[in-house]
Amino acid sequence: MLCSPTQRQETHDAPNAPANDPTHQTPVPRTPVRLNRARLVWLFLALWLALFLWAFIAARGTAPTGDSFLRGINRAGVFFGWQLAALLPGIAAFVTARALPRGMLRRLSCVPVALLGAFVAIILSLILWARLNILLHPSVPHNAPVTAPAAPSAQP
Repeated sequence: MLCSPTQRQETHDAPNAPANDPTHQTPVPRTPVRLNRARLVWLFLALWLALFLWAFIAARGTAPTGDSFLRGINRAGVFFGWQLAALLPGIAAFVTARALPRGMLRRLSCVPVALLGAFVAIILSLILWARLNILLHPSVPHNAPVTAPAAPSAQP
């Protein structure tokens, strides 16, 4: 039972005491709000979702810096940094929910880990695709003849 400090504290009558005698009444101890395992999982999931969404918002709101090919690569660093921050409460929710009985909350706690696995799989597949694309379709053949550099043009 949660009571605010302004509320009157309930009392129980002591055994074998007259009902109208206030000196024999003992106060009921207030129990603090306990953070049980299910509430803790919900807290971790809410924190994970907030950080997960913030990664997209922060990356979109970051001004691109750099030149040429690497212009805007700082956005990727911001995105992955916030995703890494979101990973901690996501894994904490997953680990904490393992002790819960099977149910919706336990399945829901798998979402952060599943999205982490999806991100890793996407990144690895992009790297593999880029490497295989270079190996299978090289832009310059390895046995192509080398040509001489162009002669400098004469200044009139």
